[in-house]
Amino acid sequence: MSSTYASSTREVERISQSKTMSEVKKKRRQYSAEYIKFGFIENPTNPSSPLCLLCLKTFSNEAMKPSRLQDHLNKMHPDKKDKNVAYFQDLEKKHNTQPSVVKLFSAAAKQDDDGLRASYNIFLLIAQKGKPHNIGEELILPAINEVITTVLHKPAADIIRKIPLSNNSVQRRIDEMAENIEE
Repeated sequence: MSSTYASSTREVERISQSKTMSEVKKKRRQYSAEYIKFGFIENPTNPSSPLCLLCLKTFSNEAMKPSRLQDHLNKMHPDKKDKNVAYFQDLEKKHNTQPSVVKLFSAAAKQDDDGLRASYNIFLLIAQKGKPHNIGEELILPAINEVITTVLHKPAADIIRKIPLSNNSVQRRIDEMAENIEE
């Protein structure tokens, strides 16, 4: 009786181990360039999931099988199922060149950071030369405006708006820089 019990216990352990092994061995599919013929590209935000170029729907990694991608194309976009690969490649190019919200915000934030960095550099020059703090508003900003409009032939208002050089800003930034030096 004990041998039957021991063998059944081993059998239960083997079955439970095989289940955990199958759970561990989940297959992670990789995007293949041939999926473009079904209208799918690699998702830019999650490379392990496909993105439909026609409806911009993201699918799970398990759906990254040619048969499932083709089923989606046939069922959801039957008018596009006979399109050639060049059509989908053009869609991919358009998708990649479209500005995304993330790109727009990161570009705007970088420009603001550049303006703030420029203002700190100007504050440092004002402090090093011992000039009055209002020189930023009265002389430097008009000079920058003149240089940008004359040399670059661009309206300078947007650029100048990103460079805070008011009297109070200069004083505050100089005080901040002095505190950092003391620390």
